[in-house]
Amino acid sequence: MFHHYFRSCCGTSPRYAYTFVSDCDSKSATGCHSRRHSRHTGGRQRSRSSGVRRPLRYLSYHLGLEEKQMRLRYIEFLDENGVRVFDLNALYCLAHAGSPVMILAKLRVETRCYHMPNACMHALKKHILNGSFDMRRGRLQSPTFAYETWGRLNRDRDNAVLLFTGLSPSAHAASSPDDPSTGWWEDVIGPGKPIDTNRFYVICVNSLGSCFGSTGPSSIDPITARPYRLTFPVLTVEDIANGGAHILDNLGIDTLFAVAGASMGGMTALAFALQFPGRYQGFVSISSAARSLPFSIALRSLQREMIRNDPAWLNGEYDVEHGPVSGMRLARKLGMISYRSAWEWEARFGRERATIDVQDEDNPFGIDFEVEAYLEAHANKFIGSFDPNCYLYLSRAMDLFDASDWGGSTGAAMQRITAERVLIIGVESDFLFPLQQQQELAVALRSCISDVDFQRLPSLQGHDSFLVDMDRFRPAIARFF
Repeated sequence: MFHHYFRSCCGTSPRYAYTFVSDCDSKSATGCHSRRHSRHTGGRQRSRSSGVRRPLRYLSYHLGLEEKQMRLRYIEFLDENGVRVFDLNALYCLAHAGSPVMILAKLRVETRCYHMPNACMHALKKHILNGSFDMRRGRLQSPTFAYETWGRLNRDRDNAVLLFTGLSPSAHAASSPDDPSTGWWEDVIGPGKPIDTNRFYVICVNSLGSCFGSTGPSSIDPITARPYRLTFPVLTVEDIANGGAHILDNLGIDTLFAVAGASMGGMTALAFALQFPGRYQGFVSISSAARSLPFSIALRSLQREMIRNDPAWLNGEYDVEHGPVSGMRLARKLGMISYRSAWEWEARFGRERATIDVQDEDNPFGIDFEVEAYLEAHANKFIGSFDPNCYLYLSRAMDLFDASDWGGSTGAAMQRITAERVLIIGVESDFLFPLQQQQELAVALRSCISDVDFQRLPSLQGHDSFLVDMDRFRPAIARFF
């Protein structure tokens, strides 16, 4: 029983890879062990040095899982009162005192969290705000803001680069000694790379509302001891930016070398620049805009409808093991269509037929073309890696953002920007955030900032070009940094 359950938690299920992600940072988790878990260990307190590897070895041995496979997961449990108290270290203590089946009798697993790709325990850092966090349309109590860092902060504390992500990535933008797995912007961040970590201290924020460490709809509400789900407040891009500011306050950083982001991250960087003038020297916006156009709003609205119309969504109260898989698959497929370009797919797939191994003989309307197989593969990969409610909240946050809210018009709002230097990058084949939107932003910024560099790139990969067309993006980014 436990063997089967734990295998599903550790991501071996082909349909859903559920993992229980801890909102505690290393310090709070250590304290939690010493106070709450002593009753399970006869009053003994285990040292920090044995904290991770011993339980991993023990559990991997008994569960037949590779230790490396388990180390890439954060695990969290609730006690009988619905309070978050258990993690791998505590689970080891329980397992050492009794059989695996006995452990299940002592645990009530209720929260739904997800496999955290490329995020090791030692790489992900967390700031837990002590007190309430005011949002534009609500409030959170003691939220967690997750982030990763690369490089070192200099003596003057002015070499930091704050990076915000797109809708679905985690904070793991690049590999590091603590987590050598490849990050989503591996070719841009690192020693000797365009954002050179020999010179800069890079901070990548996991968005508030996400499911990769920061507080979101899948997190536990400390007031009710239940998952937020749809009781999570309306999320805005400004709230995500505000979370980044709290991280900077916690790190003792007053002024950034630059704030940067791509896609939704570019919107968040702009929201940060509007809310916190004077806290940055540079501003970088990539494949982003001052607002969403009706076309992109319509696409994301349809994605959200696909998820909500899945019978398994259950008004946000979906079951842990039976979430809205069909809705998420369709939403991801539509997203992939909007992220790339027709020109790329013509050159990449043409009318090439799908291979026999992906065809379904029992389905007369199954996969016939390679482009269909491509969408299917990406959709299946996305299932279980992202919480549906989190997707809904973050998607709507992009639609709600409008820079003109900060001045009555885009031009008036840009007067709040205090950057000395600005880099705006747009892609000719991007129809989700068309090039005209980056041009509009550059023109508005030039009315108040003299050094605004607008780069128009002829990449074929559409909106996702900043993730794949490194031959064009690296030089443009490197020149700014």
